[in-house]
Amino acid sequence: MKPELFWLALTATMTGLFWIPYILNRAFRRGIPAAFQTPRMEEASVEAEWAQRARRAHSNAVENLVVFTALFAGADAVFAHAVGVVLPEIDLGTLPARAVLGALVAGFALAAAFTGPPHRDGTCSR
Repeated sequence: MKPELFWLALTATMTGLFWIPYILNRAFRRGIPAAFQTPRMEEASVEAEWAQRARRAHSNAVENLVVFTALFAGADAVFAHAVGVVLPEIDLGTLPARAVLGALVAGFALAAAFTGPPHRDGTCSR
């Protein structure tokens, strides 16, 4: 394995583990079920300062990983071939059908995300 590919894989693994500290901090402060919910913007943050910095570092690492993976795929022929094997080939004939399918999946995902469990009196939670 080339050293560049090794370090890219190591960086991707490290980035994949960056979420653990701030989720653990949120679980200790808010409880386990609330740790995996998206915090509301109007509420004050319950995370420690270091956890807020860790969350921002994770977001930054994900954004940079996307950019550098694309740059590496463009520069290295072996990695570009591996990316080409993993990603599907899209031609113009199937593009409209894929777009409609993607919109349907996104719509169902949004509906599932914004549908809360009903209250005991039969009203919705949101």
